[in-house]
Amino acid sequence: MGEDFSILSRRRFLRLSLWAGGFLFMGGAGLLALRGWAPPMRGLRALTDREYRTLAALARALFPEGGAFPVGASDVDLARAFDAFLADEPEWNRTDLRRALFLLEIGPMVFEGRPRTFDRLSPEERLAHFERWSVAGLTRRQVATAFRRFLSLVFYDTPAVWPHIGYDGPLSGPGGTESGATGGAVVDLSATRPPARLDAEICVVGSGCGGATAAWDLARAGHDVIVLEEGGDLTGPALTQRDAGMYDQLYMDRGGRTTADLSVSVLQGRVLGGGGVVNACDVVPIPEGVLRHWQRSFGLAGWSPEALEPFQARALADLSASRPGWDDPLVNANNRLVRRGADALGWRGELMRHNRAGCAGIGACLVGCPVDAKRNPRFVAVPGAVRAGARFLLRARAVRIEGAGRELKTVHVRLLDGKGYREVGETSVRARVIILAANAVGSAQLLLRSGIGNEHVGRHLSLQPQLPVTAFFDEEVRFFRGIPQAFAVTEFERLDDERHGWWGYRIEAIAGTPGIVASLLPGLGSRGKTWMSRYGHVGAVLCLAPDEPRGRVEAERSGRLRIHYALDEEQRGRYRDAARNAARMFLAAGAREVLVPVVPPISIRSEADLARLDAMDLRPASAPLLSAHQQGGVRFAPSPRDGAADPDGQVYGTRDVYVFDSSGFPSSASSHTMAPIIAVAHRLAARLEARLGR
Repeated sequence: MGEDFSILSRRRFLRLSLWAGGFLFMGGAGLLALRGWAPPMRGLRALTDREYRTLAALARALFPEGGAFPVGASDVDLARAFDAFLADEPEWNRTDLRRALFLLEIGPMVFEGRPRTFDRLSPEERLAHFERWSVAGLTRRQVATAFRRFLSLVFYDTPAVWPHIGYDGPLSGPGGTESGATGGAVVDLSATRPPARLDAEICVVGSGCGGATAAWDLARAGHDVIVLEEGGDLTGPALTQRDAGMYDQLYMDRGGRTTADLSVSVLQGRVLGGGGVVNACDVVPIPEGVLRHWQRSFGLAGWSPEALEPFQARALADLSASRPGWDDPLVNANNRLVRRGADALGWRGELMRHNRAGCAGIGACLVGCPVDAKRNPRFVAVPGAVRAGARFLLRARAVRIEGAGRELKTVHVRLLDGKGYREVGETSVRARVIILAANAVGSAQLLLRSGIGNEHVGRHLSLQPQLPVTAFFDEEVRFFRGIPQAFAVTEFERLDDERHGWWGYRIEAIAGTPGIVASLLPGLGSRGKTWMSRYGHVGAVLCLAPDEPRGRVEAERSGRLRIHYALDEEQRGRYRDAARNAARMFLAAGAREVLVPVVPPISIRSEADLARLDAMDLRPASAPLLSAHQQGGVRFAPSPRDGAADPDGQVYGTRDVYVFDSSGFPSSASSHTMAPIIAVAHRLAARLEARLGR
C-alpha cells in the first residue's frame, strides 16, 4: 500500500536540514556523508545502502523476533518490500520518502542530542525513539504514521505470520470468473495501443457507480459512448484476498491516498466497476430528510423525494438489494456482538440492505470478492452498457479537457502500463458530451487541471471520516469471515436534521484482512505483536459521522493532487461521543478490553475508564480516520454564485460537460453512497437523454 506522502514541504525540510547540518557539523559528522550517495547494493531498485539500513533497523524495532510469536521483520525483509514499492512511485513521492528516511536517520542526533544515527541505536532505543515521534510535532508524527502503516500492512500480509495470529489465509469458494460478461468492447490500453484519436458522441470518465450507470443508460438510448478507466479489470481468482497486492491494484494511489496532512486515509476505487468492487456492500438510499434539506438549503427544487423515488427504486433493482435476517449464518459473530451490546443498552439498530448474491462468507469484501458475489456495476451496468454498444478503455488516465465551450471537445488521455504505475503513451477522445464520474476528488481534479469551471470547483468537499474502535473478547470472534458489515446502531443519527439533513453519527460493525487491520492499530514492538496475536478474538466497529462540506481539492502544476481537510471541534466532540458509546456497547456485549486506536492508544476495561476519552484530541496524524464516502467538490446549485454545476449536472461555463457522481452532492447524501450515486446517475442520464433527443 502506498501513501500520498506530502510529509515534508520543501521549506520545512530545508529548515530542519539546516538545523541538522549545523548540529552535525559541530559533532564532526558530515551531512552529505549521512545522505549515503553510494550505489545501492545488489537487488535494491530505489534505496541507497544507508537508507536500506535505516529502514531495516526501523522494521526490526517495530516487528522484533520473539514476543507473542517468533516471526519478525528480518524473516520478511520489510525494507526490501519498501524498496520495491518506492521504485514504482511518482517522483514527488520518492523525494518525500527519502527526505523522511533522512530525517529518521539523523533524528536521534537532531532531536535528542545523541551522537549516533538511528541504525546505530539498540533495538530498544530505536523503538522508544520512534514511539516518541508518534506523539511529537506534526512532521515527526506524519513520518511515524506513514512508515508504521506501510510496514504493518506488509508484515501482516505475510503467510508466515498468519498461523501465529489465528488467520487461515485466503479461501476459495464457488463461482468467480476471470473476466465476466464484457466481451471485446473492454480494451486494456496497456496491451493494445489505440489510434492517436478516438471519436464518440459521449465520453465518460470513470467506470464506477456513476460512470457505468450513465454509460448503460445512454448506450441503451442509442448513443455512441466511450468510457475511460484508469484501473484494470480484476474479477474472480484475480482478486487474491491479499492486502498489499489488492490495495495496490484496486485503489487510487495504490491504497495510500490521504489528506495533505496524513490525517485521513481517502479510499477510492481504481478498477473497472469502481468503488462498488471494494466496498462492504451496504445499500443505503438517500433519506427523504436529506432531499428536503437539499431543496430547502441549496435551492435544488427538482430534487424532491417524489422526483427521485423511481430512480432510487432503479438503483435498488440494479443492486439486487436485499436485507439479511438474523437466521443467516453469514451474519458473523462480530455483528451479533454489536447487536448484543446495543440491545443491552436499549439502543435501536438495523440490519442493512446489501447487494450480495451467492456470498460464500469469505469476508474479504474490502479487497474485492473472489467469487463475484457482489451485484455491483462491474457485473450489472458494465456488461449492460457493453451489450448496448459502449466501449470501455482500461489503463486510460484522463488528464485534461480541451474546448469545454465548443460543440466538440477533446479529452487528452495518458496510457498506463499494465500495473497502472507509469504513463507510457497518449491518445485523445473527441466527443460532443463529456461526463465526469471519477469520484468526488477525481472529477474536481480533472476540471482544475483543465482550467474549467468557476471558483466553486474543488471546494465544498465532504470526506465523512470514520473512526474505528476495536475490542478484545475471551470468546473467538473471527470477524474476518462472513458478512463484515451488516448491523448498524442507528440510535444516534438524525435523518432529517433541520440544518444538515443527515447528522449525528452511527456505529457499524466492520472487519478487515490482517494487513489493513494492523495498519490501523498504533501498537509498536512486542505490544503490537501481542495485539495482533489476538486477531481471532477481535471485534470492531466504525463510527460514521457526516461532516460539513469544508474540504478542498487542489491540483498542483506538477500534476500532484492535494486534499485539504481539517476537523473542527464540533466534529471532534461527536467522535469522542461516538467512541464512548462504542466502548459502552462493547463492554455491554462482554468485551474484556476496548481499544480506541489513536496515538497514544486509549484502553478501556470498565465504565470508569470512559473518562479517558475526554483527552482524545484527534489532532492531525494521530487517529486512523478513514474516508470511503467522499462527496462534493463540484456542487450542484441553481446558480453559479452557489455552486459549480447546475441541477442537471452541467458544469457552469461549459457546453455539455457534466458531473454524474457524488461530486455534485451539496451535503452528505447517506451513510453509504453506492445506491445514492447510482440513483442520481440514472436521473441525470434521463435528463441528458431528454436534452439530446434522438
